[in-house]
Amino acid sequence: MELTTNTIDIALTMPQSDNFNMILGSNILSQENKNFGFEELIPDADMNDFGIYGLGQITMENGSALIGVRYDSRSITSEMGSADFSNFNGSIGLKRNLGNASLRLNLGSGYRAPNLIELFAEGIHHGTFRYERGNPNLEAETSFQSEISLDLSDEDSSLAFDVFYNDISNYIYVAPSNEAVAGYKLYNFLQQNATLWGSEIIYSKQTGIEWLSSNTSLEYINGKSADGNPLPFIAPLTFKQVFNLDFSDNYSLEIDFVAKAKQTRISQFEEETDGYSLLNLSGNWMTSFLNKDLNIFWSIDNVFDTEYYDHLSRLKEAGIHEMGRNISIGLKYNF
Repeated sequence: MELTTNTIDIALTMPQSDNFNMILGSNILSQENKNFGFEELIPDADMNDFGIYGLGQITMENGSALIGVRYDSRSITSEMGSADFSNFNGSIGLKRNLGNASLRLNLGSGYRAPNLIELFAEGIHHGTFRYERGNPNLEAETSFQSEISLDLSDEDSSLAFDVFYNDISNYIYVAPSNEAVAGYKLYNFLQQNATLWGSEIIYSKQTGIEWLSSNTSLEYINGKSADGNPLPFIAPLTFKQVFNLDFSDNYSLEIDFVAKAKQTRISQFEEETDGYSLLNLSGNWMTSFLNKDLNIFWSIDNVFDTEYYDHLSRLKEAGIHEMGRNISIGLKYNF
């Protein structure tokens, strides 16, 4: 397949003031693809996107507000049919400073037009080891999302808490089936109303040891369709712990621990994924050679060579694990 893409991005910064700033802009995309191979996944097609937006920031006492509006349109013409989509959207974000804390509230509508593969795919996607079938009757997604976050900080630590809720109309997703085509499992692009919600907690701490700091995070996402069934390909509960050891300005070490829970909340015909934990190490050493700066950096990913599948992996269907132990060393020398 030969893909030709042309894009134009324009941004105009209006005269600024102490209390109000505005940016106007536009995004234009023209895309053409042609097939030359024996197999085809998507047909020859032309796609044109156009967007125009305005973004304004208002500065207030002890806070600020960010307001945005946008119009988008998409036109797709192919051998298998054509489709046109357009929509207006808006958002508003409010921030309030509360001493050592800040509170943020964001409300906004969303829009996403289906792409070529979601509409007209019909064939084997060798990059994902599955047979994909598009849906030419798809409508554009629209959504309304609300999000609230709270940040607390002092001299040596910070705590951030964020929670969001997204109500989506005509949610587009790819879902496994119990059928097979040409020896590959069939995946269909489906659409129905859905909700997504989740939360994230991040805690950062500069310990009593001058060279040691840490960052801890916990993430959770939940998604379900209007009929009450879980959405496919939703990440499981994830815990991350990072220790930064800055022994000096010239040498540092990072210890990175990641743990993901078993994902048992799955859609029909989707497979469960076992939980796993990984340990990654990396370091950086700044020195000199012949009076020039030399930076030596290294990393060891998946230290214990754990065999695991990520729940969002596109290679899981083929029985291909994620990367095992990987060791890398790099040198950067300024002449």
